Amino acid sequence: ACINPDHLILGSNDANMADMRAKGRHAKGTMFPQAVLTDESVLAIRHSAGTNKATAEIYGVNPSVISRIRNGKAWKHVHK
Repeated sequence: ACINPDHLILGSNDANMADMRAKGRHAKGTMFPQAVLTDESVLAIRHSAGTNKATAEIYGVNPSVISRIRNGKAWKHVHK
C-alpha cells in the first residue's frame, strides 16, 4: 500500500475509490490471492452452454459468479 502523500487526494471514500479504478490501481481477476478462476476458465465459462448451477459446480464457485461472468458484470478485463 502506498503511503506517499503526493498520491492521495482529499475527498470521500467513493471519490478515492473511483480515482483508484480510473488509474488502474485496483486488483482484479487472478491478482486476488483468493481467486478461484483463471482468465482461461472465464473464457471457457463464457462459451459454455451449461446452466449456471452446473457450470458453477464444475468450477467450484457460486452460480451467481457464473451469471455475473456471462452477463459481463464480472471479469470484464478478460477479452478474446
